[in-house]
Amino acid sequence: MFLDPADIIPGADDSDDEEEGAVVPSATLAVVIGAGPVGLITAAYLARRGFRVEVHESGPNPALGPRPNSQYPMVLTQRALLAFKELGMRVSFAGPGATPHRGTYDMSHAGGAGGGAASSGPVLRPGKPGDAYRSTAVVGRAQLEGELLAEIRRLWPHRVTVHYGSTLKRIDWDAKAVVVEAEGAPQGAPLSASSDRALRGNSLFA
Repeated sequence: MFLDPADIIPGADDSDDEEEGAVVPSATLAVVIGAGPVGLITAAYLARRGFRVEVHESGPNPALGPRPNSQYPMVLTQRALLAFKELGMRVSFAGPGATPHRGTYDMSHAGGAGGGAASSGPVLRPGKPGDAYRSTAVVGRAQLEGELLAEIRRLWPHRVTVHYGSTLKRIDWDAKAVVVEAEGAPQGAPLSASSDRALRGNSLFA
């Protein structure tokens, strides 16, 4: 199966109509394993391209309380904040309404096998006034996941489904199937307790 870079990478050449066997997003189910920050952002980019997305997370629904080991701070760089802007996400820790943070790290001074100024290490440069996305942010992981999930449900309510208590058992590449096990009735999924479910067909796994 051919995956067009434009299906995931914004701004990439879109070759859906040029490549034989190219993925048609609207006819493809994308299965994402893990509903942490990376999994949710992956689901958001896929949904924006038109994929139907199922996210499967073995842990409990965070709406029932923070998951174990999820209470720690995360540093978000300018690249992450710009991704939220690009996706149209309204999050409290990025954008005009967010508390200003330090600035951005200039990595142009981090190289230099020959020594000198080029090897002095990264330089922290203050953010420009009014440039709300050229900064760094610190946010708790649980808060980050909660806000990303809320924005995904706001932006793509009929395109993305998140299943909690749903554990990946195996992927059968030959059959183009992924098998997940539900420990209960995950939100948005009519699954019976301890049932197995095989997702088959024209699928993309992430």
